Amino acid sequence: MNEMLIKSTFAFAIVSIAILTAPTTLVFAQSPTIRINGQFIDIPANEGRPIIANGRAFVSLNTIEAIGFDVARQPASANQAILSRQGVEIVVTVGSNTMLVSGEPVTLDAPAQIISGYMMIPIRAVCEEARMFVRRNDANAFVEIFTGDVPRAWSSLETWPVNSSNWPEHLPKHVPGSIILHPEDVFEGLIDLSLPLQFRNIFYSIDGDFLDLASRDERRAFFDTVEGREPHEIMTLSRFVQHFNISREDFDAVVERRRANAEEWGVNLYDEWYERPNADIIFTFDNDIIRYFYRRE
Repeated sequence: MNEMLIKSTFAFAIVSIAILTAPTTLVFAQSPTIRINGQFIDIPANEGRPIIANGRAFVSLNTIEAIGFDVARQPASANQAILSRQGVEIVVTVGSNTMLVSGEPVTLDAPAQIISGYMMIPIRAVCEEARMFVRRNDANAFVEIFTGDVPRAWSSLETWPVNSSNWPEHLPKHVPGSIILHPEDVFEGLIDLSLPLQFRNIFYSIDGDFLDLASRDERRAFFDTVEGREPHEIMTLSRFVQHFNISREDFDAVVERRRANAEEWGVNLYDEWYERPNADIIFTFDNDIIRYFYRRE
């Protein structure tokens, strides 16, 4: 398999888990990442990893605390928790389609569950009742939460995906025409050309220096999991970085090494073949931002 240019589709593994309090089975995709006010948080496995179950995102009480709620855990036999934040008190009961918000009943699309021994809460429902903004990115499997002022770019779900008018102010912008593009026919055999190329070459490729951040066996296992991916869907390098949890420090070191080598070899970094990846963009792990930045124009 060509590790530099992958023509495959990522498919989230679908597995089944037993709910300890009922005979039902929830079907869920991989555990999503949680990003709070622009910062990713790490939820250890022994604290109850978030999941996407039956189309809803669930998080443990430990995650609810990390988001900023005070949590009063009731006796295990009660299957209940009291969440409070800024004067809003929310009572959630396992298996109930209703939660109490400051004493008033509110209907839930999906009830809290006991999963693998953890009480798991439907995150959007409780966060929105506490006046937080929540959005899901299923393509890259993360849940984003803003606990205070919502950035203007994300003030409405209708503004997502991004475009030139709502681009996040803290991120660099690609200047159309700044990268020398090559005719599509030069990619014949390297990229699936059944559709017009939507993105620049860097979207589909991984430089060898980045591949070296994982072992040969790890790379082989990674590429085996992406066989069949639609190549225009998700940036290969972004998925690689996220899969191996590559640090920003290691990523920046590779980019700097590529820059130094380009200068030594007289390579034009504004040529599509040699464009350097932008760490600020990659480390958003936001598929819409990445796709817009690397659009082919």
